[in-house]
Amino acid sequence: MWRCPENSYRADGARGQYIIVCPDKNAVIAVTADSPDLQAELSNIYKYLFPVL
Repeated sequence: MWRCPENSYRADGARGQYIIVCPDKNAVIAVTADSPDLQAELSNIYKYLFPVL
């Protein structure tokens, strides 16, 4: 488990498998991917998805 921005936390799997829990936004985000750039994937979630939740 990892602490993340905006009071969220996440569990990481292999090659882009994530579950992100954001209690303040009453949201859970599950990602199943096969990505070579894991940080870019997370950055896009926080940049594009979090603002509209």
